[in-house]
Amino acid sequence: MSEPTTKGLFDRGISEGFVQALNALPNDSWWRRLLGHEKIFVAIRDEKLNAYYKGCSLAEIAFENGEITARTHYKYLIRPVVASPYLTAVDGKFSFPDEWRGDHVFSPSFDHLDQIMRAADRFAGKEKSFVGTIVKNNPNTLDVEIAMTAAFVEEDSEDETLSALRIDIAALVEREDALELMMYEAKDFTNRKSLRSSTEAPVIGQVQGYEAILADYNDQLVRSYRQVAENLASLVGIPEPRAKWAAKVARAKNFRVSNLPTLIICGLDEDQKRGKHWGRHYERLEQGLGAHRIIARGSADGVRLT
Repeated sequence: MSEPTTKGLFDRGISEGFVQALNALPNDSWWRRLLGHEKIFVAIRDEKLNAYYKGCSLAEIAFENGEITARTHYKYLIRPVVASPYLTAVDGKFSFPDEWRGDHVFSPSFDHLDQIMRAADRFAGKEKSFVGTIVKNNPNTLDVEIAMTAAFVEEDSEDETLSALRIDIAALVEREDALELMMYEAKDFTNRKSLRSSTEAPVIGQVQGYEAILADYNDQLVRSYRQVAENLASLVGIPEPRAKWAAKVARAKNFRVSNLPTLIICGLDEDQKRGKHWGRHYERLEQGLGAHRIIARGSADGVRLT
């Protein structure tokens, strides 16, 4: 795979002007609420940011013509709870009750962030909810939802067929000789299509495909994630544990990106892992990837990215 001559697959980073404009927003602004929320992860893209909650992009933030804008999918703005979700049609025409109007149905701003998050819960799914908890518990996470194909342009795409082309987590690990960025792909153990096979489970081929891409673009990854870390360290209001990890990257003499992703299996405890029904499938995964590249936990709270 040849190195791109224009925009690269893994370009990351925002301009100093963008950083300054964000830092100039008031402490009680919608932006600071997003950045500082313990369950929301702000990821830096190529001159954009995405605010993720359980894998759902609640906002794509841009800096255009000197103005900060935030774009979101309308489905996250629909009130998650109303007195009655049903409408009645008379002569084929639906009428909206008075209590549905105005502020009762839609969340008109990020002042209603909790309700936006509740609306997003419906679209998260078990795997993404599991990942969201892992990210919250591991401040060494540097990125999430990492696009793995040049054809995948929209970082906040809601197309589920494209979500398989993103690796879930990139987290920093301190080694004796370097600071290393590791990639993690998460699968729920009920995902039979990906994890089970009488020969080789499809997830093995998926992870091996990621290996090839990570190897081909490694120099670009190292360069881009250094820029991401510098941006994060410069943002006012970023949670302190994450800021400390970003600062480590910015000052690290030896920083590298691993080409070998780790598979995280969600909801699989020790008894299931070696049990009658799952044991043989787990052994095939170990044969394909190596036991040291698989993390299987019954609960997301038990996952430590170290």
